[in-house]
Amino acid sequence: MSKEKQNKRFLVPSIVIETIKKDKSFFGFSENRLCNEVLFKCFPFVINEEEGIFSDFTLDMLESREFIQFSLHIGNIERYLRLVISYNIGNEAEFLRKVFSLYSSLQPFLRERILFREKIYFLKRSWKDKTKLRISTPNGFEEGIIEDILIEASTKHLQIQVNKKRYYLANVII
Repeated sequence: MSKEKQNKRFLVPSIVIETIKKDKSFFGFSENRLCNEVLFKCFPFVINEEEGIFSDFTLDMLESREFIQFSLHIGNIERYLRLVISYNIGNEAEFLRKVFSLYSSLQPFLRERILFREKIYFLKRSWKDKTKLRISTPNGFEEGIIEDILIEASTKHLQIQVNKKRYYLANVII
């Protein structure tokens, strides 16, 4: 596979670029990692499975636009090609624009629910079962039972509460 096939470059509304910049900083992801995650975790929301067509959602392209560019991870190249073929995606730029527009239009906690689905499922299960966990936080290790999972009011990001301390869900490792 040639290198050109690995790079994706397309125009998006400026708000998409702003959202990607904020999220990569908040989640501690590289831009390539975040874009790969968004692509493969959000595409089901823009494709109508029964009809094999895209939803009509896209942000207004009349506002200022910028190019976004990222490289598909080596392991995702074949997966991407299967996706394009399976859903008969003719205009890749339009498809990618819809995926990233949808992602950028969501509140932060909804973007986290998409990106960290497995982690959230595990934490909710642990919370329900009152399982004692040992988590790595930005301040060190914390051991305890999850007391709450909530949306922080000012940032709209998900948090967990352990031992009366709150941690952003994206910043803890289980």
